[in-house]
Amino acid sequence: MNMSPEIIKKADLTSVLFEISNARTRCAHDPNLRKQVHELYDGFVVFYDGIPERGRALRFGINGPVEVRVIEEVERLFHEYDVPVKFIVNPCTNTNFTKTLGNRGYGISNWMNVMVRPLNIPLPDRIPVHDFLIETVTPASKGQFGVTMAAGFASLGIPYLNETSMHDIIPAMENSFCYLAKQGNLHVGAASMIILENWAYLFTASTLPEFRKHGLQSNFITLRLEEARRQGCEHAMIIVQPGSGSQRNAERFGFHIAYSRPTLRRDF
Repeated sequence: MNMSPEIIKKADLTSVLFEISNARTRCAHDPNLRKQVHELYDGFVVFYDGIPERGRALRFGINGPVEVRVIEEVERLFHEYDVPVKFIVNPCTNTNFTKTLGNRGYGISNWMNVMVRPLNIPLPDRIPVHDFLIETVTPASKGQFGVTMAAGFASLGIPYLNETSMHDIIPAMENSFCYLAKQGNLHVGAASMIILENWAYLFTASTLPEFRKHGLQSNFITLRLEEARRQGCEHAMIIVQPGSGSQRNAERFGFHIAYSRPTLRRDF
């Protein structure tokens, strides 16, 4: 399915607004953090203190060429935080900008697929899950949310997703919706979503390895899509690794790839 430039730009903006909201929420809860969001010219640089792999420069080149002096200023900022320099680009990024990064020694470190689903088409019915209960996260259970989410990611080999601190802040984000799955008294899965300007971004979701293949992730997707529609959203989006189980799940629920985005990285 071909996506219009407007949809691509809106999906990109939604992902950027999420990064900014997450960073500002972290700063509000920990005044000792260094500044986590920097607005430079037409772009943003977002840092995650304690999780260097999450530092990233966003939206540079969306509105046209980027001068070398701007790239150098971004690089100096990354040096100050002592993390690798990373620019995330998409099909709307100015091609001269990506060529300039290549000439400066940047290479692709990874690809992600951004998938979009309109919410004006029928939603799938939930698949029954026996012996499991899915609940909305409350102030009393928000601590368990981060623990469960991190535990579900432990087997995937992505170190920063194993950090409870990476997920603890999510229930505190404005317009976030978080869920926990239980079997008896044991928490076995977690999922989250945020509403940003009439778009729903379904982000982290995980299940403990021994409880996978029981339909929990399918239920998490349907539950979040239902909530997004109730909130008046027009589209839902999700960002996944190409060819992953997460991508296959999203495709089953009506998501289509809007674009693939590379991360361009340079280590100094």
